[in-house]
Amino acid sequence: MNIEQSRLYNVAGLDATGKSTLAQELQKTFNGVMTYCPPDWMRPYRSFFNNSTVDLRFLYYALSNVWVDKAIVRPLLEKGGQYVFQDRTWLDTLSAHEDKGASPFWLHLGTKIARKASRPDIAFIIRVDNMVRRQRMMDRGATTPDDLTSLQNQPAMEQNYIRWADRLQWNAVIFDNTHFTPDQARDALAKQINERHP
Repeated sequence: MNIEQSRLYNVAGLDATGKSTLAQELQKTFNGVMTYCPPDWMRPYRSFFNNSTVDLRFLYYALSNVWVDKAIVRPLLEKGGQYVFQDRTWLDTLSAHEDKGASPFWLHLGTKIARKASRPDIAFIIRVDNMVRRQRMMDRGATTPDDLTSLQNQPAMEQNYIRWADRLQWNAVIFDNTHFTPDQARDALAKQINERHP
């Protein structure tokens, strides 16, 4: 595929919506680059910060977003000729930590930093019905307290994503993945990408 300029796409959403699988499938389809937050070198510290205060946890994920943007995404965009797909970034960080009770000070600072980060051409917000998410979580073999809370608060948390996309002025598309196979979902999102950048 000949690519004339870089494309940046964010795949966001609650756990067990299929967002990581979709991001990986899109990366393969477009022969692109995949980024993750936190990046590999920060993952050994993830458990520690996940069990820390909400504000410390927020700082950990915020720092991972900043590092991925500056060290990986921006150089790729400046180089050109590459599709870049992001699995988790500012939209997830701000939405989740607002729900967990992060302080307004840190959320405000995070918002200012996020607005200066590379802006995705499309931020796909992936959702599935609550019962489907629950079953997927059960199929994984275990659910954490965070998983159970997200199941109970799913409508409010989904609205958080929409509100934060608006605050960040990101072009967000809500994609209901409830009744799609992974291949069907990938093709549907790929079609939207191709229609935006034929």
